[in-house]
Amino acid sequence: MITFAYFFYGSLLGVILWCYIDGFIPRLSKDIWHNFHALFPISPPQSYPLLTTKVNPHLLRYCLLDGLLAGLLYQYADDPLFAAWLLLVFNFLWAISLLDWQYQLISPNACLGLLCLGLLGAEWQFSRLSLSQSLYHALIFFALFYCIYQFAKYYYHQEALGRGDYWLALALGAYLPLSALPYFLLIACLSGILTLLLSRQHYLPFGPFLCGAMLLTWYTNL
Repeated sequence: MITFAYFFYGSLLGVILWCYIDGFIPRLSKDIWHNFHALFPISPPQSYPLLTTKVNPHLLRYCLLDGLLAGLLYQYADDPLFAAWLLLVFNFLWAISLLDWQYQLISPNACLGLLCLGLLGAEWQFSRLSLSQSLYHALIFFALFYCIYQFAKYYYHQEALGRGDYWLALALGAYLPLSALPYFLLIACLSGILTLLLSRQHYLPFGPFLCGAMLLTWYTNL
């Protein structure tokens, strides 16, 4: 019965995740148009132009996958609350990674939500970090990536990292100890370089590799 409840919980999260991903571009287009209209008041048209949508996820697939993942986490996790929390973390990471891969865009709001989950996980003792350590490490990660962003922009006269990457680093830092920072950066960079070489593309977003490196590093530090 409890496993079914977790399956229902996961399916519900799958619906929310699908709605967020499917509505991301329409919401972004609407925000851009409203900001433009606030700066340059003109007679508003009946509709505003939409950005091109690349992601067309299937609702049923998201419900089933999230439901099955919730059931598996409940079966193998010692703490049911930890399983529910971990599923939320996975959903945030997937949404951030998928949208960054498709559009090269990372929402600061999604990163702040992931940060809050990391702080809650520390408060509920789901990691080895205390709440103060989790917040401190998040700020350290943010400062490091922000410095890299500013240095690359000054030295190369272009952005080596996107602005969303240092917001994502803020969120991911809440999950990792400082001793794991070199391994986290190494895994993210090597996986990104290898994928770039294999795909033969000129540019790849860094967010998905940061999320994957965080999961691997965090798992080894449980």
